Amino acid sequence: MSKMLNISCKKAAEYMCKKEEGSLTFWQKFRLSYHLLVCGVCRIFQQQDQWLRKNISKVDDHCVGCLSESEKQAILETLNNKASS
Repeated sequence: MSKMLNISCKKAAEYMCKKEEGSLTFWQKFRLSYHLLVCGVCRIFQQQDQWLRKNISKVDDHCVGCLSESEKQAILETLNNKASS
């Protein structure tokens, strides 16, 4: 029975990403839950991933419109100059 439920850590990470998108089937959720019960490393990864997702959204919200239009234009000009060099 455990062979049917057991998935690799790589597959568990894939399922965690799919879970965030809301595209996991019942059996994928079940297999992920079982894997997280037995794998402490993946539990830590899941906690860190959740923390990052939560805090990245805060940074995105904070930085909207941080640069003025002139600053954006200066960056674009610098990038264009570097690309043509």
